[in-house]
Formats: sequence, C-alpha cells, structure tokens
Amino acid sequence: MSSCPPPNQSGSHLTGPPNHMPSFSIHRLEATGIVVIAILLLILTLIRYWRYIPWSAR
Repeated sequence: MSSCPPPNQSGSHLTGPPNHMPSFSIHRLEATGIVVIAILLLILTLIRYWRYIPWSAR
C-alpha cells in the first residue's frame, strides 16, 4: 500500500487555465524592461558627465 494519491487520469494537468499568458511573453517583457532601464541609465550618465568626457583624446 502506498500513501500517494492516484494519478490524475483526466489530462487536465496538460492544459492550463484559458487566460494563461505564455511564459515567453513574460520573459520578453522582462528583458525589454531591463534594456529600457539600461538605456535610460546610459542617457542620464552621458547628460551628467558630458562636459567631463575628453572627446578629443586618442
């Protein structure tokens, strides 16, 4: 005798709820947000230190 419940035979574990978003769109949204934050940080850094950057240095 085992204490485990019997396996679900209905197959409902294979289908999610009807309003479930695919996980790839969540990951894409997260990656887009990280890229936007990185670009904003770069722009703010350039604005802040524009006059101190030696543009003519080689």
